Amino acid sequence: MLAIVTDDSGAFNESQIPSEPDAVVFESGQFADVPPASPEVDDPHEAVRGRVSQVDPDSAYLNHVGHQSGRSYDDLRRLERPDEPIRFAFDDLRVEV
Repeated sequence: MLAIVTDDSGAFNESQIPSEPDAVVFESGQFADVPPASPEVDDPHEAVRGRVSQVDPDSAYLNHVGHQSGRSYDDLRRLERPDEPIRFAFDDLRVEV
């Protein structure tokens, strides 16, 4: 089962995601050390990590990272934590579930 959340993850109700899904997609959230890219981005990146933890997927992909991080993809990959299922997405990413 694949649960996908697009664009406005802050307005999404996590209870709508089946328990322990194979994969989820969330917006990356606003990084604390980067000025907001747009006024619509109000979820801090760490809050998004907490949301992923609550949903408890096998894999989680964070999108819109280039718009909100001010970092290169290589920089973002260094932020991935081995003890978490979170990976940063990129254009044309394909995932087998």
